[in-house]
Amino acid sequence: MIIDSRYKVKKEMGRGPWSIVYNVEDMRDGGDYALKLFDGVTSSELYEYFSPERMHHIMKIRHNNLVNIFDFGNFNQHIYYLSEFYQKYTLAKFTFTPVSLELLYDIIVKLCYGLSALHSQNLVHQLLKPTNIGYCVEDGKVEVKIMDYGFTKVDFTKTSGNTEYLPYIAPEIFKNQKATPRSDFFSLGVILYQLTTNTLPFSIRNMHQFQDNPKLTFIPQFPRRLNPAIPVSLENMILQLIDIDPEERFGSAEDIISYINSNQPKKYAFSQIHSEVNKIQLSDYIVREDYSHNLVNQLSTVTTNNGKLIMLSAGKGMGKTDALVLFRYHLLTGEYFIFDYNCSAQNKDPFFALIREFYHSVENNSKLQQDMCEISERMNNYVFENAELIENDAEVDLERDFKAASEFLQILSQERPLVFTIRSCQYMTSEVIDFLNYFSRNFLPKLPIMIILSVNDPRKLKKLKYSIEIKMEPLSLDDTREYVSKLLSKTPDDEFLRDLWIRSYGNPGFIERILIDMTMREIIWEKGELVFEGKVKDYRLPDDLVESIYQKMSHLDAKVYLELVQMSSIKVPKTHELLRYVLDLTDQELFFLINDGENNEILYEDNHQVNFTYKEASERFYSECEDDVQKKISARILAFFADDNLKEQGEEIKTLVVPVNGIADIDILKTNNLLMYINDISIDDEITLRGLIYHSNNCGDYYRQ
Repeated sequence: MIIDSRYKVKKEMGRGPWSIVYNVEDMRDGGDYALKLFDGVTSSELYEYFSPERMHHIMKIRHNNLVNIFDFGNFNQHIYYLSEFYQKYTLAKFTFTPVSLELLYDIIVKLCYGLSALHSQNLVHQLLKPTNIGYCVEDGKVEVKIMDYGFTKVDFTKTSGNTEYLPYIAPEIFKNQKATPRSDFFSLGVILYQLTTNTLPFSIRNMHQFQDNPKLTFIPQFPRRLNPAIPVSLENMILQLIDIDPEERFGSAEDIISYINSNQPKKYAFSQIHSEVNKIQLSDYIVREDYSHNLVNQLSTVTTNNGKLIMLSAGKGMGKTDALVLFRYHLLTGEYFIFDYNCSAQNKDPFFALIREFYHSVENNSKLQQDMCEISERMNNYVFENAELIENDAEVDLERDFKAASEFLQILSQERPLVFTIRSCQYMTSEVIDFLNYFSRNFLPKLPIMIILSVNDPRKLKKLKYSIEIKMEPLSLDDTREYVSKLLSKTPDDEFLRDLWIRSYGNPGFIERILIDMTMREIIWEKGELVFEGKVKDYRLPDDLVESIYQKMSHLDAKVYLELVQMSSIKVPKTHELLRYVLDLTDQELFFLINDGENNEILYEDNHQVNFTYKEASERFYSECEDDVQKKISARILAFFADDNLKEQGEEIKTLVVPVNGIADIDILKTNNLLMYINDISIDDEITLRGLIYHSNNCGDYYRQ
C-alpha cells in the first residue's frame, strides 16, 4: 500500500481505538518513518478537536526526549502524521532491580526533560503509559523518547474507556477538570509504581468505580510492601506523584529532579537558562499566520476554475516555510490534491516529480495513458524507470513534454483541485520556469490549480511572466511586541522592544535567535530571571545571523551593490534628493536602488529617508569603500548643503572653495559658521550637523589636492 502517493507501507506496527500506525518508507528520500493514520475519525471530525494551528505547533516542537513529528497529511479522508521511527525498547520491557536503580533515575530525569518541553508549550500529554515511552542504552548513554503527545483532544471518550489507558489517566480528568502538568506527573507515578512492583496502584475496577463516582478515594499499597528493594526516597516520590489530589503532587519537572538530586549521589542538571531557551525555540510557531489565512482566502476563487500562480518572497527567517505549512494544514480535508515539494541543488524539477508520484493514483485513466505515450524518452525514463532527469538536453522536444505535463495536471485537477506549495524555488531550472510560463499562458487560468512558489532571491524568478507576487513584510513594532511576549511569556519594556525591532529589522527568525543568544550569554538573564534594561542597541549579532545578512547582500544587483558601497559612507540623513545628487542618480536609478535594497532586506524607508536595515551590512559596504571615494562623497555632500539650488536643479557640482583652516577647525562647523560662510544657512538637526562635521574633516585633504 502507498499512502498519499508517497509513503510505501513496510509493515503495520499497531492499532488503537482511533488510529493505526505503520512503518513506512518515503519514496522521495528513502527514509524510514512511522506514520499514524487516524482511521477512526474522518478529517472533518478531527478538525473539530484539532486545529491547523495546533498541528503546526506540534510539528514545530523539537526536543531530544520527544519523538519528533515531521508533517501532517490526508489519505482517504483521514488525517495522518509522519514522525521518527523509533525501533528501540519501550518502558514495558524495563525490569527493575537494585542494580538498575541508577538507570531508572536516568530515565525519570529524561522523561522530566521531555515533559518540561511539552508543558512549556501548554501541552499536557494526558495518556502517558509504558508503551509510548521508548528507551535504550548504548555506549553507556541512556536515550528516552516520549511518543503520542498532543493528540488527546481527538475523541478522548474512546481512549478513556480503554483498559490499556485507563489506569494511567489522572483522576481529575474523570472529574471533567482541566488537565495540567500535574496530570502527567500522576501518569508518571503510576508507571514508576508498575515498573518497581509489577502491579498497578489502582485496579481497573477501581478506575471504573472512580469513573462512576469521582468522589471516591482509593489508597494504594505502599510500594515497599510489594518490593522491599525499593528505596524509601523513591517510594515517597512515587506516592507523592500518584496522590489523588493534584495539589499534593510535584508542581514541576524541575521539582522532581531537585527531589532526586537531594536523595541519591548522582546529580542531574536542570538549567533554568536552557529551559528558558528551549521555551523560546518551541514557541515560534505562532508567527505569520496572517499570510497563511490570506492564501486560504485566495483558494476560494481558484476552486471555481480560476487558477493562480503566486510567488511568495522573503529572506531567511521571515517565516515563508511556516506560512506555507500552516496554509497546507488548513486543507487536509480530502478535497484537494496537495503536493508539497522542497527544491534543492539535487531536486530542481517539482512538476515532473509530481507526475512520477501521482501517476499511479490515476493510472486507470485512459486519456492520461494516451498523453503519457507522447512524452520524450528522457521524461519516460524519469517517470517510469526512476532515472535521473537530464538537464538542458538539446535533443529533447521541450514543448512535447510541456504539453504532456500540462495535460496530466489538467486531468488531475478534474478529479480534485490541485494545490502546489514549492519551496526554495531559487534552485529551479530555466526549463521549469519556461514550463510555468507555458502552463500559465495556455492552461492555468481555466483550471482549479493554485501554484505557490517560495523564494528568498526574487531575481532567480525574474523570467517568470504570469505570477502574483506576495512579499512577506517585516513585523511591525506592535507585531514584534506581541511575538516577543509569546516567546518569553512576558513583555519587555518599550525601549528594549524598539531596539530589538530595529536590530532585527522585524525578522522573526532574527528576533528568536537574538533572544536565545542574549539569554545564553546572560545579557538579559540575571539571578534566574529575564531582565531587560536597554541592552540591545550596542549588541553584536551572532556570526550565523551576520552570515545571513551577507547572503542577502550577495543577492543584490551588481550596480546597486556598488552604489550601496558609496552610500555607506554618507553620515547625514539619506533623503531622496541627497542620494540623487551625491550618487549622481536619475529618478529611475534611485527607484531601482531602493527597490532592490528593500526586496533583499538591506534598505528600508522611514520618514522619506533611506536607511540600512542592519549596521552589519552598512559596515561591510563601508569596509569596501576606498578612501578617495569616501572623500569625493564627502565633498558632494558639503556641496549639496552649500547650494540649495543644486538640490532642486540637479546642476553640476560647482568648485567649492573652503579655507583650509575652516576645514581643520571642527568648532567652526559646530557653531554653524562654516555653513553660514558657505551659503548663509544654519543646521538645527544634530544628526545632520554631526554628519557634516565628519564630512568636512574627511574631505579636507581632498580640497587641498
